[in-house]
Amino acid sequence: FGDEINIQNTTEPFEILIPRQSPILMPSMTRQNVRTFKTTNLPFKYYHVNLTHQQNHGISLHIEFLPEHANLSYLFVIRFDDKPDLKNEIFDDKQLVCSQGKKYTYFLDNQQISHHQSAIFGIRELKQFQEDDLDTPVRFTSDYSLRMYTSGCYYLDNKNHWQSDGLLVKTKKKTFSE
Repeated sequence: FGDEINIQNTTEPFEILIPRQSPILMPSMTRQNVRTFKTTNLPFKYYHVNLTHQQNHGISLHIEFLPEHANLSYLFVIRFDDKPDLKNEIFDDKQLVCSQGKKYTYFLDNQQISHHQSAIFGIRELKQFQEDDLDTPVRFTSDYSLRMYTSGCYYLDNKNHWQSDGLLVKTKKKTFSE
Protein backbone atom coordinates (compact mmCIF):
# COMPACT_ATOMS: atom_id res chain seq x y z
CA PHE A 1 0.00 0.00 0.00
CA GLY A 2 2.99 2.29 -0.55
CA ASP A 3 4.36 1.88 2.96
CA GLU A 4 8.03 1.14 3.49
CA ILE A 5 8.82 -2.27 4.97
CA ASN A 6 12.17 -2.43 6.74
CA ILE A 7 13.56 -5.97 6.78
CA GLN A 8 17.05 -6.55 8.13
CA ASN A 9 19.33 -9.47 8.96
CA THR A 10 16.89 -12.31 8.50
CA THR A 11 17.82 -15.80 7.39
CA GLU A 12 14.25 -17.08 7.49
CA PRO A 13 12.20 -16.88 4.28
CA PHE A 14 9.04 -14.77 4.41
CA GLU A 15 6.23 -14.08 2.00
CA ILE A 16 4.83 -10.76 0.87
CA LEU A 17 1.77 -10.89 -1.38
CA ILE A 18 1.48 -7.99 -3.78
CA PRO A 19 -1.80 -8.11 -5.71
CA ARG A 20 -1.95 -6.68 -9.20
CA GLN A 21 -3.74 -3.38 -9.40
CA SER A 22 -6.80 -3.23 -11.57
CA PRO A 23 -7.11 -2.22 -14.33
CA ILE A 24 -3.74 -3.62 -15.37
CA LEU A 25 -2.25 -3.03 -18.79
CA MET A 26 -2.09 -6.46 -20.36
CA PRO A 27 -1.32 -7.37 -23.93
CA SER A 28 -4.43 -8.55 -25.71
CA MET A 29 -4.82 -12.19 -26.63
CA THR A 30 -3.86 -12.84 -30.24
CA ARG A 31 -6.16 -15.06 -32.24
CA GLN A 32 -4.33 -17.78 -34.12
CA ASN A 33 -6.23 -18.36 -37.36
CA VAL A 34 -5.37 -21.97 -38.22
CA ARG A 35 -6.36 -21.49 -41.86
CA THR A 36 -3.42 -19.11 -42.29
CA PHE A 37 -0.83 -21.58 -40.91
CA LYS A 38 1.60 -22.57 -43.61
CA THR A 39 1.65 -26.28 -44.34
CA THR A 40 4.74 -27.76 -42.74
CA ASN A 41 5.96 -31.18 -41.77
CA LEU A 42 6.33 -30.10 -38.15
CA PRO A 43 4.43 -32.04 -35.49
CA PHE A 44 3.61 -28.85 -33.50
CA LYS A 45 2.91 -25.17 -34.07
CA TYR A 46 5.96 -23.62 -32.37
CA TYR A 47 6.35 -20.25 -30.65
CA HIS A 48 9.63 -18.66 -29.53
CA VAL A 49 9.92 -16.51 -26.38
CA ASN A 50 13.11 -14.47 -25.97
CA LEU A 51 14.30 -14.46 -22.34
CA THR A 52 17.61 -12.62 -22.82
CA HIS A 53 16.25 -9.34 -21.40
CA GLN A 54 16.01 -10.93 -17.97
CA GLN A 55 19.28 -9.38 -16.73
CA ASN A 56 18.24 -9.35 -13.08
CA HIS A 57 16.56 -12.76 -13.12
CA GLY A 58 13.47 -11.32 -11.48
CA ILE A 59 11.07 -12.08 -14.33
CA SER A 60 8.48 -14.85 -14.58
CA LEU A 61 6.77 -16.03 -17.78
CA HIS A 62 3.02 -16.43 -18.33
CA ILE A 63 1.57 -18.17 -21.39
CA GLU A 64 -2.21 -18.05 -21.71
CA PHE A 65 -4.05 -20.34 -24.13
CA LEU A 66 -7.75 -20.09 -25.01
CA PRO A 67 -9.15 -22.65 -27.46
CA GLU A 68 -12.26 -21.63 -29.41
CA HIS A 69 -13.69 -25.16 -29.62
CA ALA A 70 -14.65 -26.61 -26.23
CA ASN A 71 -14.48 -30.28 -27.20
CA LEU A 72 -10.88 -30.44 -28.39
CA SER A 73 -7.76 -31.49 -26.53
CA TYR A 74 -4.27 -30.09 -27.05
CA LEU A 75 -0.76 -31.15 -26.21
CA PHE A 76 1.56 -28.40 -24.96
CA VAL A 77 5.35 -28.95 -24.88
CA ILE A 78 8.13 -26.57 -23.85
CA ARG A 79 11.90 -26.63 -23.94
CA PHE A 80 14.43 -24.03 -22.92
CA ASP A 81 17.07 -22.80 -25.38
CA ASP A 82 16.12 -25.32 -28.11
CA LYS A 83 13.11 -26.79 -29.90
CA PRO A 84 11.22 -29.61 -28.11
CA ASP A 85 11.71 -33.08 -29.60
CA LEU A 86 8.99 -35.50 -28.53
CA LYS A 87 10.21 -38.34 -30.74
CA ASN A 88 13.39 -38.53 -28.66
CA GLU A 89 11.64 -37.30 -25.48
CA ILE A 90 13.72 -34.12 -25.26
CA PHE A 91 11.58 -31.44 -23.62
CA ASP A 92 11.34 -29.67 -20.28
CA ASP A 93 7.61 -30.12 -19.76
CA LYS A 94 4.60 -31.66 -21.47
CA GLN A 95 0.95 -30.95 -20.57
CA LEU A 96 -2.31 -32.34 -21.89
CA VAL A 97 -5.01 -29.67 -22.06
CA CYS A 98 -8.68 -30.60 -22.34
CA SER A 99 -10.10 -27.21 -23.20
CA GLN A 100 -13.80 -27.34 -22.21
CA GLY A 101 -13.91 -23.73 -23.40
CA LYS A 102 -11.66 -22.43 -20.60
CA LYS A 103 -8.53 -20.28 -20.68
CA TYR A 104 -5.41 -21.98 -19.39
CA THR A 105 -2.29 -20.29 -17.99
CA TYR A 106 1.14 -21.90 -18.07
CA PHE A 107 3.33 -20.19 -15.49
CA LEU A 108 7.12 -20.37 -15.05
CA ASP A 109 8.60 -18.55 -12.07
CA ASN A 110 11.81 -16.53 -12.19
CA GLN A 111 13.91 -19.37 -10.76
CA GLN A 112 12.76 -21.72 -13.53
CA ILE A 113 13.76 -19.36 -16.36
CA SER A 114 16.64 -17.39 -14.82
CA HIS A 115 19.49 -19.18 -16.63
CA HIS A 116 17.88 -19.54 -20.04
CA GLN A 117 18.08 -17.44 -23.19
CA SER A 118 14.79 -18.59 -24.72
CA ALA A 119 11.80 -20.85 -24.38
CA ILE A 120 10.24 -22.61 -27.34
CA PHE A 121 6.81 -24.08 -26.85
CA GLY A 122 4.66 -26.08 -29.18
CA ILE A 123 0.92 -26.65 -29.39
CA ARG A 124 -0.70 -29.59 -31.11
CA GLU A 125 -4.39 -30.33 -31.50
CA LEU A 126 -5.12 -33.92 -30.56
CA LYS A 127 -7.71 -36.17 -32.12
CA GLN A 128 -10.21 -38.07 -29.95
CA PHE A 129 -8.56 -36.91 -26.67
CA GLN A 130 -5.49 -39.05 -27.32
CA GLU A 131 -1.86 -38.36 -28.03
CA ASP A 132 -1.91 -39.43 -31.66
CA ASP A 133 1.15 -40.21 -33.76
CA LEU A 134 3.35 -37.25 -32.82
CA ASP A 135 5.56 -37.62 -35.91
CA THR A 136 2.78 -36.63 -38.28
CA PRO A 137 2.42 -32.97 -39.30
CA VAL A 138 0.11 -30.91 -37.13
CA ARG A 139 -3.41 -30.32 -38.47
CA PHE A 140 -5.59 -27.85 -36.60
CA THR A 141 -9.35 -27.73 -37.08
CA SER A 142 -10.14 -24.85 -34.69
CA ASP A 143 -8.65 -21.44 -33.97
CA TYR A 144 -7.25 -20.49 -30.58
CA SER A 145 -5.90 -17.38 -28.86
CA LEU A 146 -2.55 -16.83 -27.13
CA ARG A 147 -1.08 -14.24 -24.81
CA MET A 148 2.49 -14.24 -23.47
CA TYR A 149 3.82 -11.79 -20.93
CA THR A 150 6.35 -11.47 -18.15
CA SER A 151 6.04 -10.14 -14.62
CA GLY A 152 8.66 -9.38 -12.01
CA CYS A 153 9.43 -8.24 -8.51
CA TYR A 154 12.30 -5.99 -7.36
CA TYR A 155 13.43 -4.12 -4.28
CA LEU A 156 15.69 -1.10 -3.68
CA ASP A 157 18.93 -1.98 -1.91
CA ASN A 158 20.96 0.28 0.42
CA LYS A 159 22.50 2.04 -2.60
CA ASN A 160 19.14 2.69 -4.28
CA HIS A 161 19.72 0.01 -6.96
CA TRP A 162 16.89 -2.26 -8.04
CA GLN A 163 17.60 -5.90 -7.12
CA SER A 164 15.75 -9.19 -7.42
CA ASP A 165 18.11 -11.64 -5.70
CA GLY A 166 16.39 -13.79 -3.12
CA LEU A 167 12.93 -13.07 -4.55
CA LEU A 168 10.63 -15.70 -6.02
CA VAL A 169 7.89 -14.44 -8.32
CA LYS A 170 4.83 -16.63 -7.82
CA THR A 171 1.22 -16.79 -8.88
CA LYS A 172 -1.86 -18.18 -7.21
CA LYS A 173 -2.45 -20.28 -10.31
CA LYS A 174 -0.75 -23.62 -10.81
CA THR A 175 0.98 -24.69 -14.01
CA PHE A 176 -1.63 -24.96 -16.75
CA SER A 177 -4.56 -24.06 -14.57
CA GLU A 178 -7.94 -22.60 -15.34
